[in-house]
Amino acid sequence: MLVLGGIPDVQNLPEQPPNPAYAERYDPVAHTFSPLAGLSITQKDYTATLLNNGFILIAGGEDSLGSVTSAVELLDPNTSALVTTGSLAHARKGATATLLKDGRVLVTGGINDQGNALASAEITSWPPRLQRKISAASAFAHRTNFRFI
Repeated sequence: MLVLGGIPDVQNLPEQPPNPAYAERYDPVAHTFSPLAGLSITQKDYTATLLNNGFILIAGGEDSLGSVTSAVELLDPNTSALVTTGSLAHARKGATATLLKDGRVLVTGGINDQGNALASAEITSWPPRLQRKISAASAFAHRTNFRFI
């Protein structure tokens, strides 16, 4: 198990912003957490989805300059390597991502660069050639801060 981003206890000061590059790995045998070094995630409010192959698909978010991004990256939790694999059809932060039975990831909702809630969905995967963009404007209302189950 990995914990990505947030404010670790060692820097839990009200005036300190979250650190998106901070991560910890949980050891279920020892029941302990340890820092995961070398992570280069720079955005916040992204989705992180554990794939069937053990990699983590990171989509969207807000970069360090405050711009909403459409980047899709693949994280190898064993090496902390982060590889850009493509992009979403719509830049979004605060979206939700759901792993589908076939291994693809459904990314829905969120907020765009203008602060508007999105009523769109898309399916992304690794490798990116299997990606499919879908429009779901009539399927659900504009929303953010929700979970797709």
